[in-house]
Amino acid sequence: MRAALLALILLFTFAQVVAQETTPEGTADPLAGERFTYEDVSFTVDPALWSEVTVNSFAGDDPAAAVPGLADAPHVAFLLLPAAPSPESRFAGDIRVYRFADVTQYAYIVDEINALGALINAQVDLAAYMVNAPNRNDHLLPFLPVLPTSQVIRALAQYVQTDALTGIRYVTAYQPSAAPFTGSDFVYTFQGLSIEAQVYVSIVIPLSTDLFPAEAGDVDMEAFISNLQPYFAESIATLNGATADAFTPPLAVLDALVESVSIGS
Repeated sequence: MRAALLALILLFTFAQVVAQETTPEGTADPLAGERFTYEDVSFTVDPALWSEVTVNSFAGDDPAAAVPGLADAPHVAFLLLPAAPSPESRFAGDIRVYRFADVTQYAYIVDEINALGALINAQVDLAAYMVNAPNRNDHLLPFLPVLPTSQVIRALAQYVQTDALTGIRYVTAYQPSAAPFTGSDFVYTFQGLSIEAQVYVSIVIPLSTDLFPAEAGDVDMEAFISNLQPYFAESIATLNGATADAFTPPLAVLDALVESVSIGS
């Protein structure tokens, strides 16, 4: 499958330009706000949610010594800085753009790209991934960057097709060890491909919700572990049954952010 990815790679030359402009009233942009452009990537952010966008062009860790979860391939990252204080999360909100030509030496990243491509091509029923699994490596959905912790549950998963990208969006949680969820443990993610532009786009935004306690509190861990699988199943059902505005930022706003992404010279 890595060879199949290599066959798709094209080389491009882009002007490195950073621009910011206000979306004109009445345009077709799905998210009113500030439009940011860097190189060939642009998107619109809501200034009520994100006060600043910073850009980091990451050169990549040495592929010969790269360890999954501890190293990353070359990419451009757009860090979205929240306009208001938000609950502590393991994640910073960002948009990462990986170019196929830059990741071919990172086998574990190529595996994620191929896994996403296979899902999209087959249109596999994503309900099969929104289940609790005794083995945490079962039912994983593609996610970049590869993390050193475990993807423990997935919910609200659906396919997404925009003018620029094809992919999936879902809500997930990563934990280094089993523990009760709090309202700030979840993230919204979109993982998508543009075969035409030869890029993989990862959007990861921390969420907060009142569906779960603000703090874990005192927990009888022995009793919790013995009830772990039913707890995960109940948590997935809670997330899947929630309305879009049960989260901050609302899922509709994040879906509009995905819709606003364009890739082009």
